[in-house]
This record gives sequence, C-alpha cells and structure tokens, in this order.
Amino acid sequence: MNNYQTNKLLRPIKNGVEIIKKGQCIIFPTETFFAIGCAYTSEQGIEKIFEAKGRSFSSPLPLIIGSLDQLYKVAYIPKSILPILNNFWPGPLSILFKAKPCVPKILTANTETIVVRLSSHPTAQTL
Repeated sequence: MNNYQTNKLLRPIKNGVEIIKKGQCIIFPTETFFAIGCAYTSEQGIEKIFEAKGRSFSSPLPLIIGSLDQLYKVAYIPKSILPILNNFWPGPLSILFKAKPCVPKILTANTETIVVRLSSHPTAQTL
C-alpha cells in the first residue's frame, strides 16, 4: 500500500478522532455491530449517546477499548480474569469490571461498574 492509499484510509479515522475530541459523537464499526461513541471522559458526549439511543440514564453504557493498556486505566482487573482476556480478546466478548474513579458516573449509571470490550475491528481499535 502506498502513502496515498494509507492516507486515504486514515483520513476518516483522523476526522473521527477530531470529532470525538470536541465532545461530539461518531458512529463506527465493530466486529459485531455499528456503535455510537464518544470520548469516555466526555459527559457531554455520553449524554448525547443516551439521548440518541433513547436510553435511560439508569442503564449503563458499555465501553469499547482499543488495547489492554486502556483497560488498566478504567477498571480494576482481577488476576483471575487474565486467562480469559488473553484467550478471547480482542473479540466480541464484553466483561463487567469495577470501574476506577476516573470513569464518569454517568457512564456507569452510578453503579461503580463498567462493561468493557476490546474490539477486534481495526477501526474501533484505532479510534
């Protein structure tokens, strides 16, 4: 693949990142569905997702991550779960974790837990 082809493929992802940085939402593919997403730290973006989905604020939203390193930033990971993560991630498995304090309460619906998936889709991982 030459530089032109690479840049043409990355342009939509770069545009998506810029939109997310502004607190807005985007729609992107995952291995199982199209997701609506924003920066997990953007309460404004999270509110927009709830509104777009017509979802109750008492029902937590899942979080899609792009790498295992990101999981350690948002959740407490029991050592006993590591074999499962190593066998099934990246992929279409979502797992419930205890959320770290940096995760906005609106995202967890005040449950102090977060459902996380490490997507195997390259666009989801890159975003």
